[in-house]
Amino acid sequence: MRKITLVFILLLSVVFLGAGSRFVARIDHPSLNDLTRFQNSDADIAAYHPGLYLDLVLSSEEYRDLLKDYPQLRITQTEEQLKQNLQSQRDIPGYRSYNQVITELQQKRGYKPV
Repeated sequence: MRKITLVFILLLSVVFLGAGSRFVARIDHPSLNDLTRFQNSDADIAAYHPGLYLDLVLSSEEYRDLLKDYPQLRITQTEEQLKQNLQSQRDIPGYRSYNQVITELQQKRGYKPV
């Protein structure tokens, strides 16, 4: 009974850990047929640049399956990193935001009326 419980717990942990881990994999120099194939299969396409790369969001199982057809397939980032890059608010130290520049320009305009 104890062994069955242990196996069951291990199996559940593998399922839950594997289900959440997705990442971005890149196919270099894809053809138009490659793009069409993934569009028709409703794949999660993260980015595409004709002739240069095709980025797909894949699970571990999907990645292993695609490695058979695309041995050059490589992982570029995790899905979390991709989402982080898509955030609208990013501060770069030492640079002003758009709103800060507009405020400064309006203040300078107030000093010297037209």
